[in-house]
Amino acid sequence: MVSNGTKGRFTLTGKVHEGNCSFSISNAQPADQGFYEFRIEEGSHKYSYSWDKLNVNVTDLPEPTISPVGELIAGKPITLTCTAHPAPQGCKGNITWGGRINIENIYNYEREDQAGKVTSISDITVTPSQREHNSPLTCTVTYSGVSTNSSITLGVQYPPSVTITVPDAPRSPAIWDCTSAGCRVEVIEGTSLSLLCSAESNPPANLSWEKMGQSSTDPLNSSSGRLNVGPVTAHNEGEYMCRARNKHGDSTASAIVVIIYAPRRLTITYCNITGNSVLCLYYKTLHYNFYTFWSHAHW
Repeated sequence: MVSNGTKGRFTLTGKVHEGNCSFSISNAQPADQGFYEFRIEEGSHKYSYSWDKLNVNVTDLPEPTISPVGELIAGKPITLTCTAHPAPQGCKGNITWGGRINIENIYNYEREDQAGKVTSISDITVTPSQREHNSPLTCTVTYSGVSTNSSITLGVQYPPSVTITVPDAPRSPAIWDCTSAGCRVEVIEGTSLSLLCSAESNPPANLSWEKMGQSSTDPLNSSSGRLNVGPVTAHNEGEYMCRARNKHGDSTASAIVVIIYAPRRLTITYCNITGNSVLCLYYKTLHYNFYTFWSHAHW
């Protein structure tokens, strides 16, 4: 008898008039589990083959497994494997992959054990990059229209890339972004300066500051990548470099700090008296510029 819960899923596939009373169950449900027996009813004639019952056991469709699940290294090819749950002979699982990472090669195959159960396996070769870090990768197995899947989050490790910013600069922060190419930062004498070093990396990088030309045994005082200098004087002028390092490599970025200060006092360095006139050489100092003034004084 066909109930509303089994209609469309229970199908008599055999030819009864030929003695074949086979039937199939599609999209099996937990409620379908139990013992089944064949019964004939025709008019007043009824008979059940209770002595030959069939036990149907319905289990959840197991998820496939993806391996390995450890950290990946950017730029290094690796083979990932999706293994489906063993299925009865003749029940083949079709494996497909989904995700943002580019699949370079794919190889699908099957393995049969002594009990006749078939395991579907799929190997893919990928070369992960930094942009795939924390992206999902999914393996889906389909058996006769019924699917199950498993997903992992890719953990990609990569060397650091460094950027220096001046967080308290009066100009647009974009002007002060310093990459590996370096940049120039102008600071007025007597004010304070903060340089912030940040690194994009996995695992997190160790950060350190140094002033070029300064002894490496005299480390700069910095905290969490932030270097505070000030009030600045001409002594603070120079190139400051931030270095980021993890187990996959290191990277640097530098900022050239230029101190701007007011003109110094004029100084007479040389005077020459010629007849009734005095010829004097003056100079005053501005940053990176020297000015020479000639003056004639008449007696």
